[in-house]
Amino acid sequence: MAMKPSWLEAGPQRREQHQRAVTEHVGLAEIDAAGGGELGDTSEFVEQVTTERSVRAHASDQFSSGRDRHAIAGAGHLPDPQGRQPAEVSSQRKNEAPSTPGTHTRTKGRPTLACPEPPPAWRESRSIMDLKFHHMNLCSDNLPRLSHFYRTIFDLGAINDGRTRVNDQSAEVGYSGKVDFVGDGTVEFHLAERDLLTGFKMKQFINPMDRGHFCFRTDDIFGFKRRLDELGIRYSDYGIWAVAGWYQIFLHDPDGNIVEVHQPNVEL
Repeated sequence: MAMKPSWLEAGPQRREQHQRAVTEHVGLAEIDAAGGGELGDTSEFVEQVTTERSVRAHASDQFSSGRDRHAIAGAGHLPDPQGRQPAEVSSQRKNEAPSTPGTHTRTKGRPTLACPEPPPAWRESRSIMDLKFHHMNLCSDNLPRLSHFYRTIFDLGAINDGRTRVNDQSAEVGYSGKVDFVGDGTVEFHLAERDLLTGFKMKQFINPMDRGHFCFRTDDIFGFKRRLDELGIRYSDYGIWAVAGWYQIFLHDPDGNIVEVHQPNVEL
């Protein structure tokens, strides 16, 4: 029985096989499996492998084509185990009770999941609730440097609309850090001192004064809370805690970013 030379012992011949394999798009493993590892002309082995490939591809195309024709004609994919004709199977399926939304159903062994529709109250609230982007909050351990950067580079000016902070002198509750309220006339930027203890002081899970947050303003904060409750989205209800009349809640988006939603001029 002839031994197959190694790559080093039969370098030129093996390289010739490799070149032909690349040219014919046939792997060396397939040539070896077909017996082409022996030295000599590999034409018959390459031809054998490519022929087998063509046969397999043709059979696959025929199967796919036949399957599609059966599906279009409604004849079913496989013979029915109960011996029913396709028309009988189709008729029985039409009479089956529809599945309940939000539940798993099974058709010929394949599970499907119907997505539940949003609650009616949530759909109605979308048509009457006003939501607009309001501000971006940036927290810093060096507020003067941060404020100088944004005021100088982006020509942001101070916001003087008479807003009053609450709990800004308390070390036990609320937020006592300094804040620079600036804006471009449309969007506000709240540049604030970082406070890692805000969540602890407010007994809330989310701390909006650590890495900052962005904010939407609504005209119905309690309607928005109902929307979150109906959708099963958790949030931290801060209430009126930092700016007088601003009722604020905070939540996480799917990537962990903190989002504030607030309503101004709220009286409790």
